[in-house]
Amino acid sequence: MKMRMLAQSICATAVLSLLSISASAQSTVTAYAGATDVTLSSTFTSALTALSVKVGQVNPTMVSGGVVSFPIVTGVIDRDTAMGNLIHSGGLTFEGGSTTVRLQDFIIDTTGSMPMITGVAVVDNKVVGRLPLFDLTLPSGFSVPLKTHGNTLALMGVKVTLDAKAAAALNKVYGVSQFTAGLSIGTANVTAYVSSADWTY
Repeated sequence: MKMRMLAQSICATAVLSLLSISASAQSTVTAYAGATDVTLSSTFTSALTALSVKVGQVNPTMVSGGVVSFPIVTGVIDRDTAMGNLIHSGGLTFEGGSTTVRLQDFIIDTTGSMPMITGVAVVDNKVVGRLPLFDLTLPSGFSVPLKTHGNTLALMGVKVTLDAKAAAALNKVYGVSQFTAGLSIGTANVTAYVSSADWTY
């Protein structure tokens, strides 16, 4: 009788462990589409205008009415911790005088000490490398676990500011001092379409 009860206890513990692992695994979702839409701040656009720098897009990014839309192509997010990466296609161009800067292949990275956007910097068609570009401030009231509605994971009202390294790089390229760390770039709304299914083959 005792052996039977012990066996039943072991089986119950094993089932609970498997359920716990399954629930933990399901908290991580894969992004397969979506977009990050950034409403550019007047502070940022005014600074560019003062420097006679024109903003353009790297396809398939769209710029319209002061809003820039960057398509999400893939990524992974742990809903329990909000840690992960969202990878975008496209980017932005900045043309001033004879110098053209492209910032593209943006990644929203929340795996470090603070959330940020990194990107590949290209100056006059020469790749400089991947740099931290923008720092992100999550909206008030943000909490985990992240909630999905159907297959949609959305986060609205994320503040985007210029990272110190990006500010230094832009000042150096254009020979100015107007770009400063913390300069308001705008406000981002992130919408990712996700799946918790196993995508391995």
